[in-house]
Amino acid sequence: MRLIISMALIVMFLAACNQQSAEEYLARGQQYAKAKDWKSAVIEFKNSVKLEPENALARAKLGLAYVEIAKADSALKELQLAQKYGYRKDLLLVPMANAYRQKGKFSQILKEITLQDNYSPELKADILSYRGMAWLLQGEKETATKALKKARDLNRDRTEVRLAWAALEKTNKNTEAQRKWLEPLLERDGGIADAWSQLGEIEQQAGNLDEAERAFTRSIELRPYGHVDSIRRAVVRIAQNNLDGAQDDVNDIVKSGATWPIVQHTKAVIAFQ
Repeated sequence: MRLIISMALIVMFLAACNQQSAEEYLARGQQYAKAKDWKSAVIEFKNSVKLEPENALARAKLGLAYVEIAKADSALKELQLAQKYGYRKDLLLVPMANAYRQKGKFSQILKEITLQDNYSPELKADILSYRGMAWLLQGEKETATKALKKARDLNRDRTEVRLAWAALEKTNKNTEAQRKWLEPLLERDGGIADAWSQLGEIEQQAGNLDEAERAFTRSIELRPYGHVDSIRRAVVRIAQNNLDGAQDDVNDIVKSGATWPIVQHTKAVIAFQ
C-alpha cells in the first residue's frame, strides 16, 4: 500500500512539474517567433490559447505566426478573435491584408483594410501599398498608381511600398526601375523573399538562368512553406538540362501539399525531356 501511495505521489508531482501556464507557452512562442521558427511558435501559441481562449495577445501572436507560414484561413480566424477580445485593430491590419493577399481575396483588402486619419505615416504607407496592389491585380492600374504614389510620398523605404512599386514597374516593363526598388530589400532583415522572387523572374526573362536559379533558391530558403518559386526554379533547371534538380523541386512542392495544375504540367515536361 505504501508503495502504491508513493508512486501516486510521484506521478502527481511529475504532472505538477510538467504543467505550464499560458504565459509560459506565450513567452516560449515569442522566443521561437524571434528566431523565425514559425512552426514551433504556432505550437506554443496554440497551447497558450487552449489555456486562455480569450487572451487577445495570444490570439494575435498565433494569427501573426499563421501568416508567416501562409495558413491564411487560420490566420484570419485568430486575428479576428484577437480584435474581438480587445486587441487594437490598427496593429492587425497589415497581417490581415497579407492573409487576404495569400488567399487572392483582393476585394476584401479594399473592403476591410482602410485608412484612418490617426494612423501613423508608416501604417498609412503599408495600407496604401496593399490597396494599390489589390487594384493592380484587379486590372485597375490607374487607381493603383495613384494609391502607390501616395504611399511613396509617405515613406518610400517601407518594405511593402518597395515591393508594390517594383510590381508596378514590372507592368510598365521598366526592368531597371523594378531592380532599383528591389535592391535594398534583398538583404533587409536577412532577405525579403518576395524581393528575391521578383528578381528571379527578372533574371529568367533576361535569360540569365544561373542568376535566376540563385534568386529563386534564396526566395525558397527564406520561406517556411511551399511556394510557387519551387516550380519557377524547376522551369529554370529544365532549361539548364538539370532534370534531377527540377524533379527535386517538383517533389518538394508536392510534399508541401500544392495541387496547382502547373505542378502536373512541370512533371509532364520533365518526363518528356
